[in-house]
Amino acid sequence: MKRIVVLLLTLLPICMMAQSVQTTDLNEMTEKERNEYLVNLAREVSENIAPEWLQGGVLPKVSSKQKYFSTNKRPDIQRNVGREFYSVTFYYDEATKAKLKYDYATRVRIWADNGEVEGIMTGEDWGRVFHETSYEQMKQRGIKREEQMSFVPLQPSL
Repeated sequence: MKRIVVLLLTLLPICMMAQSVQTTDLNEMTEKERNEYLVNLAREVSENIAPEWLQGGVLPKVSSKQKYFSTNKRPDIQRNVGREFYSVTFYYDEATKAKLKYDYATRVRIWADNGEVEGIMTGEDWGRVFHETSYEQMKQRGIKREEQMSFVPLQPSL
């Protein structure tokens, strides 16, 4: 009996880790399933990382697949060059439009080959990439308030 308990206590963390690193190949999904997955994940990321930016009632737009490109020579960035990703863009209502640099509130990029979050950008060109620490790792340990992006729109020029 003691062996069974020890075995279970040994295997349980391994099973939990294996489940947490499961990937989702978006290429294997139907378009409807993929878009639902992308929008739900992008909304979650926006709510957790940029909660003040996301506005309710505005429908998101899912992009077609794109290829990652960067001239940055850092190894963690270069290893992703050529990978495919989708973008999910959450727009904002027209009343806010003049206050932001770009025409969206948040844009989340998600890798096509594993369904993981690449990064998030706000309409003010502020962002976070998840190349060294993944979004899932960040979420598991708890996202701190100082890791969130506060909403500070541009002031209109006089």
